[in-house]
Amino acid sequence: IFMEQSGTNSDARKTLDRLRELLGPVHGEAAAVLEELAAQVEAGAEARAVSEHFHEMLTHSSTVHYRLNVAEDRYDYVSPSITELTGISRERFLRMRMEEVVELFHPQDFAGLMQAVEQVAPKGPGRVPVAHEYRVRDSQGRWRWCSDHATYFFDDFGHVTAVVGTVVDITRQREAEAALRESEQRYRLL
Repeated sequence: IFMEQSGTNSDARKTLDRLRELLGPVHGEAAAVLEELAAQVEAGAEARAVSEHFHEMLTHSSTVHYRLNVAEDRYDYVSPSITELTGISRERFLRMRMEEVVELFHPQDFAGLMQAVEQVAPKGPGRVPVAHEYRVRDSQGRWRWCSDHATYFFDDFGHVTAVVGTVVDITRQREAEAALRESEQRYRLL
């Protein structure tokens, strides 16, 4: 009611103090209601603060965070860093159907990912973590190596219903590993 927009815990206390000031001395059930109101306002302020910190973390992280809704055939959420990885805007990526997203995968790597999921799929409901590395083509036509750590959620019939995970661009790491192998191979020829 009187709470400032910042939504801090001190604002909740100020609200309670202001209500007490306006109502005068309160006792019994009225006092308990005011205390409960203050606790709810404080909890809401704390939840907003956590939500804001979490949003800030996702917005500024280079790691892509996502939630794929298999029934809807699209992503419910993908963090802004998807643009850095693929060159595709977050808004556009969220509108893409899975058949469009699959086209970004290197064909050999996508088949391997599907095999990995099939091998761990439960016969009934459950969730299974899957880690996989694959390549995706960015908007410039370059292949980017990705390390994907996801949890696959299955329904009663063992069908995937959702996938929640993170993707890290490991292209530089893969390039460094290839350069090291090449250097070691040259050294052996000497």
